[in-house]
Amino acid sequence: MKPSMNTDSTLRGASIGLNHYCPSLVQLIRFKDRELKYATQKERRHILSWIMKGVDYQLNRSSWSESTRWFRAEVLKNKGHILNLMGDSSSAIIAYESAIEAHPPYLPAYWELATVLEELKSYGRAIRTLENALKHTRKPSYKKEISGRIDRLRKLVAEKNNLQESGTPANAEAPPPAEKSATSSLTAG
Repeated sequence: MKPSMNTDSTLRGASIGLNHYCPSLVQLIRFKDRELKYATQKERRHILSWIMKGVDYQLNRSSWSESTRWFRAEVLKNKGHILNLMGDSSSAIIAYESAIEAHPPYLPAYWELATVLEELKSYGRAIRTLENALKHTRKPSYKKEISGRIDRLRKLVAEKNNLQESGTPANAEAPPPAEKSATSSLTAG
């Protein structure tokens, strides 16, 4: 079936900013792996600000339709990731929530949002985010991974509550980090 002119022009509109977005994404991956690890905070913010320009250009210059919602969600998720790397977790949360709103079945946005919320020790909100993600997947391996993370977060909440009930300050000692890293197959895509 040949796409209608409307769909074709919409897809062209979404691709207008790709020449700015794609190099920005490549730079993010390159800098994340090497230069960002050793950069000063000022250098890091400068690099990430430059990358953010390409992402913002894509978001502001493209025309978005029903058929490109998944791509808008991807761009917003990447914006959240960059903002989080810049140390602006509140703006990152907004970007991740916007990605979820743009395309609710886009699981990587839920996963990344839960990661930021977990870093902020907002475990209840992270659990609710992952429970919402479960509603949007049918793939058993994803369900298993998300459910496992929910269980781990619930254990953290229970440990935190036990510490508070025993009179030990909640921030006295954080529970040991999970064996698995926060990245998963859900973030790739």
